[in-house]
Amino acid sequence: MLKKFVILITILISNQISFVFNFLEENTHRITYLEGRVGEYVIFNCHIDFPQDLEMPYSLFWYKDGKEIFSWYDGVFNSAGSYIGRIILVENYKGFPKLGKASINLTSIRETDSGWYQCKAYFPNRTPSTVNNGSWFHLAVDGNTLLKIPPINQTVMEGDPAMFRCIVKNPDTMYVEWFKDNRPLIEYTDLSYRSSMDRDGSILIGNTVMSDLGEYQCKVRSKNKAKVIYAPKEVYFPYGRPGILDCHFRSNPPLTNLRWEKDGFLFDPYNVQGVFYKKNGSLFYNRVSDEHGGRYTCTPYNALGTQGSSPIIHVIVQRPPVFKIKPKQIYITKLGEEVELHCEARDATNENLLQPVEWIRKDGHPLPKGRFELNEGNLTIRNIKESDRGIYSCITRNKAASICKFNELILN
Repeated sequence: MLKKFVILITILISNQISFVFNFLEENTHRITYLEGRVGEYVIFNCHIDFPQDLEMPYSLFWYKDGKEIFSWYDGVFNSAGSYIGRIILVENYKGFPKLGKASINLTSIRETDSGWYQCKAYFPNRTPSTVNNGSWFHLAVDGNTLLKIPPINQTVMEGDPAMFRCIVKNPDTMYVEWFKDNRPLIEYTDLSYRSSMDRDGSILIGNTVMSDLGEYQCKVRSKNKAKVIYAPKEVYFPYGRPGILDCHFRSNPPLTNLRWEKDGFLFDPYNVQGVFYKKNGSLFYNRVSDEHGGRYTCTPYNALGTQGSSPIIHVIVQRPPVFKIKPKQIYITKLGEEVELHCEARDATNENLLQPVEWIRKDGHPLPKGRFELNEGNLTIRNIKESDRGIYSCITRNKAASICKFNELILN
């Protein structure tokens, strides 16, 4: 089932953005001078002059420097070119009760929006079709900003990509950082994996999901020395399994070197068996052992240098939990009966310490409400129904790893 949701985009720059209305009466024509800044919005207040003050059917057109950019007739809206998705008809807009019927709100202002605008109404059932309609506006856009084109709100279908433009004026000296709900995008593992950013700062989110819903921000930064932007206090490695230690850094110009230290000494994977550098400078441990635990720091470098090392990252090696009692591969039961699926997990270093156990169905369906019970890891299902057949999984985990065991419930 397709679902529709909205991703809100905002833009942060150093100064607050405002707009000013100035009005000038000139004979019978009214010219309104407006000012705005890149990334914000401005309202064009246009009243319709109905013949003899009698309201009648009309069509509405907006022009910019003589070219049509927006039209409305009988509830149908049309925008043109770069104005698509940025113009809204705002009759009786909240906070502006005196707006005319032809008023519009232009959002996500760009520098190219500067110029002359005309609002014009036509009356198809009257001859002539126009009267004293044709209000003029001049918009001056303040270019004192780092952005050339700001992002605009997006509405997409779940599964479709979402593209947000955040184009800086000079990509050679500036770069863009993206945030979601005031958190760096990099902290959202799945979202950052599905996202890619162009050199100009625009971002593409592929295969959108409902969890992508939220408010996004693009921040413009100046290029600088390489810098660590995030370092967890603790990282748990699963003993006997692969492990990865990441260094989250920002570097523009590109990274030239990444130095790791362990317990205060240089840590060079080329001299440590079973440890390798990944392309992004992360450390990959082929098979974790106790000797890999310790206090790590990473220091990124680019052509301009470095802003320093990361805070200490404590790597803790922990044994994954173990199953003391494993569920059978197949359980056979009948409709209306009761079945118990056995599972018990213990701490690997203290077999007297029980580990919490979770049961799920492989197909994603929930356990039968009101008909199941969990007792020290065992799953009991009462009054078996046809919908209960399928594959079940017993899962237990600690901070380092999770393990699971699958079994199938068959109805005889």
